[in-house]
Amino acid sequence: ADTALGAEGIWWNAAALARVKSKEIAFHHSQTFLANSEMLTLVFPSRVIGTVAVAGYFVDYGDVQATDDIGNPTGVVSNSSYLLSASYATPIGTRASLGLTYKFFAQRFNNCSGFCNGLSIASGSSSALDVGLQYALPTAFPMTLGMSVRNLGPKLQVKDQPQADPLPRLIQVGASSRLPIASLAA
Repeated sequence: ADTALGAEGIWWNAAALARVKSKEIAFHHSQTFLANSEMLTLVFPSRVIGTVAVAGYFVDYGDVQATDDIGNPTGVVSNSSYLLSASYATPIGTRASLGLTYKFFAQRFNNCSGFCNGLSIASGSSSALDVGLQYALPTAFPMTLGMSVRNLGPKLQVKDQPQADPLPRLIQVGASSRLPIASLAA
């Protein structure tokens, strides 16, 4: 329901992009014990056509040394995933906003350089659609209701259809309010 998300709206509720007033570029870097990741988001608002945003998200799970049966190094196995997305959001009247995000996700495990002792390259991909709505209530204090449905799309298939995994579909509903500082003075 937060209308001030800016570029982050592409990941949570694309409707939050509808009333962005200026171009925005966001870059995020994360480094954890599990992986390193990079994300770049570009937001282009227009009073005429609405807001368009694009983003890329890359996760590097690191390299693992491949060995033979007696432990000698034979190659390097790399594991990574990436997500590309494009959003469109538009105001509907003065109170409502609608946003859509299309996402393409791909993961690649066992990308081997060298001899990896019979390891097969496993990769998979899927696409998904997110839909978001926001509505500003006509109340004394500014309050916005929001709803998003994320990851509508086909199963993620790596090997074959019987083992395909469903995408984590999420439905979220929330409310956001900003109390003016003047209203707190008694």
